[in-house]
Amino acid sequence: MIQNGGFETGNLSAWEAVGDASVQTASFGTRPKQGLFQALLTTFDSRWQGQQPYEPALPLSGNDPVVHSVIEAFLGLPDHFLDALSRDRLDVPLAVTSGSAIKQQFQAQAGSLLSVHYNFLTDGGWGNANDFSFISLTSERVLLGFIIAGVESPDRPSNSVLAKETGYRKFSIGVPFTGQYVLGIGVVEMRDTYTGSAICVDNINVARSTFSACQLRRNTLGITPYMELKRDPQHIHSEPPDDKDRLGGASQ
Repeated sequence: MIQNGGFETGNLSAWEAVGDASVQTASFGTRPKQGLFQALLTTFDSRWQGQQPYEPALPLSGNDPVVHSVIEAFLGLPDHFLDALSRDRLDVPLAVTSGSAIKQQFQAQAGSLLSVHYNFLTDGGWGNANDFSFISLTSERVLLGFIIAGVESPDRPSNSVLAKETGYRKFSIGVPFTGQYVLGIGVVEMRDTYTGSAICVDNINVARSTFSACQLRRNTLGITPYMELKRDPQHIHSEPPDDKDRLGGASQ
């Protein structure tokens, strides 16, 4: 069970964080998926003083992003896991630079469905910095990583300090084995440390599923390469973005 999955405590209680991670309301410029609050992870770096054309804002938590190795250690991932995950995005080795992440340990039964609602926002463009957001899921028996959105994913302007966004989408994955897991969510930059990107996350939960554990073991283990996202920008999301989630739209 995920604790504080909607961030309605108004803070990151039950979560651990590195880098620029905070809880925001619709005043940030994008409406939460549900309730009043959403978590926000950014690449905003105070070294660039919150000035365009670099990072568009100072870190909202007061903490700068951290280097990729800190994120990987924090999430229990092998060294250069994020580079391996993004290997099809750039023909450049060791391209991931810095970012921010949150994590939570939870207990789940085999056959449960983990869902994360997210909205990826960026100032970057494909062929520029190629920033991306990702989800990791680890346990004693499982090591999973998924790119869920990149600079090429947004399809609409944003009312936030960033130029464009995807709107809220839903990522879902089956839990293959009963046990303790660590869910990680992050956003990182590639090649540079000054192209602004962020991810809002909300309504994170684990629920019973109709899929069998056997099916889930066959279909969900392993690293999802970026080519899958490149072929299908929706990747494995079970819902398209909903225009009602845009700031000013009807509440859910």
